[in-house]
Amino acid sequence: MSLTWNGGSAKELVIAIAMEGLWLIGEDTVREAMNNIPLDTGTLRRSSAVTAGDLPDPEKAYAEAKARTQQSKKTRRFYSKRPSIYVSYNTPYAAHLHEDLTWKPRDWKYNTKGNRIPKPAVGGPKWLELALVKTWARRDRMFARARRKIEGSK
Repeated sequence: MSLTWNGGSAKELVIAIAMEGLWLIGEDTVREAMNNIPLDTGTLRRSSAVTAGDLPDPEKAYAEAKARTQQSKKTRRFYSKRPSIYVSYNTPYAAHLHEDLTWKPRDWKYNTKGNRIPKPAVGGPKWLELALVKTWARRDRMFARARRKIEGSK
């Protein structure tokens, strides 16, 4: 009788499933956060990124978000060997809006004549934390989906 040990490939498979599962949780967190993220021009919403291994360059991401139109954007996927997933919003004011519990969204805007007109106030602080609580509750489904995806591609 012979025994073949595939410890290396099993470890790689487990890491791949874990990373894909965390990636799916990150994307779901961004999707869930859209319901509570402050909205004025949409730049903050478009600056979201799910990255693996390291945080994105915030200046580059902010410039891309400002330049991007109001069209739906897909999160960007960056892989590396370092097993970590980040969900970030990359504008100079993102951290301030997220952490300041006294901040309230604007309930007015300027019309084409330069006059203030009322508009619905959208969003509030801690949008990422609120979303992560909801998406983390769905983690079992995300990891099962990741396992099917990874094992199906082999």
